[in-house]
Amino acid sequence: MKAVSITLAVLVLALVSVNLLPAKSPETTNLKIDGMTCGACETKVTKALEDLDGVESVQVDYASGSAKLVYDKNQVPMGKIEAAVAGAGFTLLADSKAKKSGKAACGSGSCCSAGSAKKI
Repeated sequence: MKAVSITLAVLVLALVSVNLLPAKSPETTNLKIDGMTCGACETKVTKALEDLDGVESVQVDYASGSAKLVYDKNQVPMGKIEAAVAGAGFTLLADSKAKKSGKAACGSGSCCSAGSAKKI
């Protein structure tokens, strides 16, 4: 009888623990990022996003001002993504159209050491 009680308790714990852990739910999203003007900007944003726990893959393109991100939305809320982009010196846009700002992130010390970028 004692063995049955222990087995039942282990089974109940196993079932409860499975329900307590949220299922991994990878999500793909396309982000628009303002301020990237060169490959170094692209690398900086890529690294910032890759460093987030729960991010599976990142593809950043400075020319289009976009990033494709595959991540576990249970681990990485959009606020963390926005903070990572901001921490890299750029702005995550809320709308789907990237705009070019009048400020040049490149050459201002945020990503390039050459300092030769021109304002757009």
